[in-house]
Order: sequence, then structure tokens, then C-alpha cells
Amino acid sequence: MPAASDLEAISLKAPAAGQSAARGVEFACCGLLLCAAALGLLGGLTGQRVLDSPLLTRVPMAISTAVLFLILGGMLLLRQIFGAGLGLRRAGGGLALLAAAAACLNGASVLLGGGSGFLDLPFRQLSLWLGVPHVNMSPATATLFTLSGLAAWPLLLHGADDSPVREPWLAAAGLLAAVVAMAGAVFLLGYAFGSPLLYGAGVVPVARSTALSFVLLGVALVCEAGPRRPPLRMFAGSSPKALLMRAFVPLAALLSLAHALFLAHGQGGESDALLASFVAMATAVAIGVAVSVVARRVGGSLERAEARRAEAEARVRLALEEKTVMLKELHHRVKNNMQIISSLCLLQAEYVVDPRDRVLFEESQARIRSMALVHEDLYKSDDLAFVDMGSYVPRLVGQLVAGFLPPVRVECLVEDVRLPITQSVPCGMLLNELILNSLKHAFPGAERPELRVSLRMEEGLVRLEVADNGPGLPPGFSLSGTSSFGMVLVSSLTDQLHGSIETGAAAGGGARFVERFPLAES
Repeated sequence: MPAASDLEAISLKAPAAGQSAARGVEFACCGLLLCAAALGLLGGLTGQRVLDSPLLTRVPMAISTAVLFLILGGMLLLRQIFGAGLGLRRAGGGLALLAAAAACLNGASVLLGGGSGFLDLPFRQLSLWLGVPHVNMSPATATLFTLSGLAAWPLLLHGADDSPVREPWLAAAGLLAAVVAMAGAVFLLGYAFGSPLLYGAGVVPVARSTALSFVLLGVALVCEAGPRRPPLRMFAGSSPKALLMRAFVPLAALLSLAHALFLAHGQGGESDALLASFVAMATAVAIGVAVSVVARRVGGSLERAEARRAEAEARVRLALEEKTVMLKELHHRVKNNMQIISSLCLLQAEYVVDPRDRVLFEESQARIRSMALVHEDLYKSDDLAFVDMGSYVPRLVGQLVAGFLPPVRVECLVEDVRLPITQSVPCGMLLNELILNSLKHAFPGAERPELRVSLRMEEGLVRLEVADNGPGLPPGFSLSGTSSFGMVLVSSLTDQLHGSIETGAAAGGGARFVERFPLAES
């Protein structure tokens, strides 16, 4: 069974990947929010409205509103740039609570008949001193600032050392931020449905730039909550449920809003813009909720199936790793046993008196080493099914000619050929016999012995060639007609490889053997 920590790491991989995207969106929203607030503040101090109507046919952003946007957006941007230091966290949380309290008291004083709220009074005096028209913060704006400050307080205060006690506050902050963004979108849509009626006597005014700024602030706070908390949690990750949510919920909301806008402008008359925008947004939310319920149910089933598949895959992968370790250990033990047998042959050869018998022991020892070398390469390789002949052949040739006097000049040309173990062992033994044949019959008495070994693919067949510069083969030489054990073994190995072997004279004199056999798939 796979470890629970492995499955948990897989499930948390997607939210961690979405964190960087959320940070990028938050950074962009904070930058746009600060620009809008700065332009609103500049317009309030100079009377030159950039984002709103210069003729005041629509209510512009109040100076107090711009200041609160600068405070909240600035703290979010500073957190993005400098991180969640303890001092910055405390300052951000304190300013967020202060902004929420000030906005709440300001809205309450206006609703109670105080005219201007206490937050607007100093800015009203500043406007009179500058000789520019003054605009008060509306109760709707104060309400949204109260919600924004309450959402920003836990988000700005928390750091990397989150505790489970604070997690419900962070989740609630993400939901409050979503409410702020949707409320700002409702007021912003009012301009699309007939904005002059938005400022009738019975309707609370909200500036166009203020509504846009609340959308940016709400989105920034939602991104600050992150993909591990609502409302982004249901959209984050690579699970089928999240993919369905990301595909269908925005599409349904956009289609419903476009349909509402088309109907509103197609009537030819004017309607209550705030009511129309609220109905449009409510319809979009309702459709989005309906789609999300379906997506969560369908996605939940797919996600459970995906979890079962991932668990089964992890179980199979673990079993494969265990079998790989066991197979490597098997090759390692086979190689060690063959080395032991080779050492025994070497020790036994020390007690042999007849030189001809000693040669037989040495040849057997070389054959055993050629097989042990295959298992050694398999043990060290990541691929336990195939042997890399490009590294095996030079090592085998080097072992066989080492210590031969005079030194043998070796020319080894081996392409990237990989043979399965069922072919690499007989091919290695065949190469061993051909090289031993050259060392035994071609090079004794030679002044400059030369050995050429090549291995490559030719017309879909594996081509192995061994040639020397010795006296060459005797006239009428035939593998079937020789009684030498080495040549009999070569014939047997050729049949085992389902190949064919050619003998003849090399280009510069000497013997030449060419083996061809088909490459097995496994």
C-alpha cells in the first residue's frame, strides 16, 4: 500500500501550483486599485475628474473613499512585495480594523441624519479650503468598506505559522471578499443598465470608479485567501471537479449576464438600473450555483475514481520498485557467484602441472567472466531488460587482452546497440571465444598483434565482426569440420542466436569472423 503521506502530497500539489497564479492576480489588482484610488484622490483635491463625469452628472469618488482604498490596497501590495513580516502583519491588521470601524461609524452617522460622516468632515473642510466640490462617502460604500476591512484583518494578520484556530476566520474572510467583489460588480453593472437612474432620490449613490475599485479590492482579497480556502478552493487544482467548475461556472455566469444585458437594452426604455443589475447578478449567481452543484457531483464521482486509480497506480509502482530491487539483487548475487567460480578455477589451475590443462582452466575462467560481466552491467544499469553493448564489448575485450605480451593493439567500433539478456549472454560468450581464438592461434610470435572488433546494426540484423592480423585460417577451414571445443561452442552459440557466421581472410591478412543474428524484442 502506498504511504498516506505520498497521497497527501499528490492532493496538495495542485493548490500549491495555483498559489503563484493567485499571487500574480492579486498583485495586478492591487496595482490597478492604487491607480484608481490615486486618480480619485487627485480628482477630489483638484476637481478634475478622470474616472468619473467631470460635470458631476454622476457621483464621483469621495476623498475619504480614495484614502481607504489607498490604505487597504497599499497594505496588500506591501505584503506582496516585502512578505509577511511580524511588524507588517500587525500594522496591516490594525489598519484594516481601523478602516472597518471608521467606515462603519461614518455610515451610521450618515444614516442617522448627520449629513456628513465623521470621516468626511475633515475632508469637507479641505475641499472648502481648496474651493472644489465635496462628495461624501455613501452608506453603501461605508458598508462595503466595513466588510472589506473585516475580510482584510485576518488575511493581513496571518503569517506562515497559521494555527487551526485562525483557519475559520481566514475562510470567512475569503467569503466576505467574494461578497465585496460581487457587490461592486452589481453597482458597476448599473451603469450598463442605465446609470443616470442609479442616482435617483431613493437610491444610494456609488461612483463608477468606486464600484470598479471594490471589484479590484474584493478580487485581491480573494486571491490573498488563496486556493486552499473558499471561494477559490472549489476552482483550484487539477481534479475533475475543479476542472468542471472552472469550465462551466464562469461560462454560465457570462452567458446569463450577456442575456440580461441584451434584454435590458432591447426594451428601448429605461428601467431601474440598480434593480436590473441586481437581478442580472442574482441570475448569474443562481445559474453558477446550479452548475457548481452538478459539477461538484459529477466531478466528485470522477475525483473518487481518479483517487482509486492513483492509489492503484501507486500500489503497482511500489510493487514494481520492489521487484526491481529484487532483480538487481539477483543479478548482483549471480555476478558474485560467478566471480567465486572464476576464483576457484584460478586456484585450481595453480595445482595443475600440465600446461595444456592449465590453458583449459584459464579459458573456462574467461568464459565465466564474460557471463559475470553481463550481470554486472545489468546490476549497475537502470534498465534491467537490456544490456548496453556499447559499454559491455570494450570492457570484455579489455579484460581478455590485458596482460598479453606483446601488447595487442585493439580497434573497437561499437554502435549504440542494446541486447536483451537472452542474447547478450550468448553474444558475449561468442565474442569471448573468437577473441581467445585470436590470442591463442594468431598472435603467438607476432611482433605487432592487432585486433579489430565491431558491433553494429546492418539491414535489421546485429552484425558482430572479429578480425586479426595473424597468419589467417588454414585452407579449407570449416566450423563444422573442426574438433576444437571453442569452435564447437561458437557454432552452438550461433544456433542459439538464430544467426549465421561467416569465416574468411581479413583485408590486411589474418582471420575474420562475421556473425549476424536478428535482434530479439525482449
